[in-house]
Amino acid sequence: MSSLNLVPDPHLMLAQAGLFLANIYVINKKIVQPFVQLKEKRFQLTEGAQKEAQKAREKSSELLALIEERTKGAHQEVQKAAQKRKEQVEAVQSQESEKVRQESAERLKEAKDKMLAGLREERKKIPESAELLAQQFVKTLR
Repeated sequence: MSSLNLVPDPHLMLAQAGLFLANIYVINKKIVQPFVQLKEKRFQLTEGAQKEAQKAREKSSELLALIEERTKGAHQEVQKAAQKRKEQVEAVQSQESEKVRQESAERLKEAKDKMLAGLREERKKIPESAELLAQQFVKTLR
């Protein structure tokens, strides 16, 4: 029977340890470190993007609040201006209405005065007309 030599060979072990360390070095330099750097870079980019997005959200919220405030102020100013213009228009309408009423009253008074003057003239003619009618009546009766 043959005997098995179970004693490790130190030269072979040193060669395997050297290859193992060389493989670890190469794998670390070519695979692990670039992967770790990539992960860190992605994390930094992602976190940076998240921070920028958060800043953008905060800024947009501030801008929205400012816009709403300015819009509200402008809306109030427009309402005040509209109310003022409405009051001005109502004042002008009131003045014009009063002016028209006065003119109408004057014209009515003038028309009434003309009618009364005409009636007075006609009343003055009544006695003459009555006398003429009486004379004609008497003539027709005879």
